[in-house]
Amino acid sequence: MENLINWLPFIGSIVVVVLGYVFGRRKEGSDIVAEMSTAASNLIEPLNRRIGALENVVKEQEKELDELRSGINILIDQIGKLGREPAWTPETKARNHRLQLLRP
Repeated sequence: MENLINWLPFIGSIVVVVLGYVFGRRKEGSDIVAEMSTAASNLIEPLNRRIGALENVVKEQEKELDELRSGINILIDQIGKLGREPAWTPETKARNHRLQLLRP
């Protein structure tokens, strides 16, 4: 028993070192995770702002495109009412585009 009592400080210090290592590693790991999360947020935030701005631009362009498409149809009707055949229509362009895609 006396032998065991002599070894208690040594065993206690080993236990303290092991526990300190284990809990220290956990804290270090959690610090790394927290820093990585912060870094990811710092990278994602400007990208989200940029995406939001680009979505607004696309919405504006879609509105403009709808207006232009409507205008094209109006102009094609006006040409037809004048008794002329339009040299170009949206379908003509789409058909030519499809033909170009089919060519090797």
